[in-house]
Amino acid sequence: MHNPPDRLRQDIQQFTHAIRHQGAATNKLNIARYRGFIIDNISNVISHTFPLFSFSLGDKNKESLVLAFLNSHPSMEPEFHNIATEFVRFMQNHNETSHILLSLLEFEWVIFSTEITPLIANHSDAMPELDNLKDRDVDIILNPTLQCVDVPFSINQMTVGFCPLIPGRFSYGIFRNKKHQVLWQTLTLIDRFLMGYLDHDIPTSYATLKKQIEKHLQNLDLNTWLMHSHNSNLINISHKEKCHD
Repeated sequence: MHNPPDRLRQDIQQFTHAIRHQGAATNKLNIARYRGFIIDNISNVISHTFPLFSFSLGDKNKESLVLAFLNSHPSMEPEFHNIATEFVRFMQNHNETSHILLSLLEFEWVIFSTEITPLIANHSDAMPELDNLKDRDVDIILNPTLQCVDVPFSINQMTVGFCPLIPGRFSYGIFRNKKHQVLWQTLTLIDRFLMGYLDHDIPTSYATLKKQIEKHLQNLDLNTWLMHSHNSNLINISHKEKCHD
């Protein structure tokens, strides 16, 4: 309803205000129950979408943030499935949160967005034998779901390593593989360099990439890197499509 009657709009505003802000109206049993239901839902979304952030934060601090989020955040996308994104927006303007914890939250949001993206990781089951092909016969493309991030912590599955004395930047590629599993892997400087010549949509020829390697990284075994990256689903290598009359 785009233009609700004034009385209905007023009733909804009073109801939502009572849910958001603890007060006399909230003490009514039905509103108190609904407020508790909303708080539990928000808390569960945060715990399941951002498990590393929640663990690092602790239950007490998470509870305080849930209440602050409910009390003060004007949601841009109020649908239930957008709670995770709205919470990230809230935290980005919450000055009391450390930079490292915010980075961890954003890292897990990238994992979440990679999981729900409608993009599909098309992947060739068999990788071409590069040594037996002419350079022009092979195309290379990045996994369409791939997102690259730099964060101030190291991460290994469900363990986060913070380095407060020696702050550093760690690079990761987050993507969905052909089995629809969301994975992340550490990216080296060589990975980032080579990926800089690749695209999510436009294929790069083997010859083009090989030319750059011969110019800048003469000692790199390009075929080994391509084989490893293809098998992990970071990239896809396929025979160049031929045009038929």
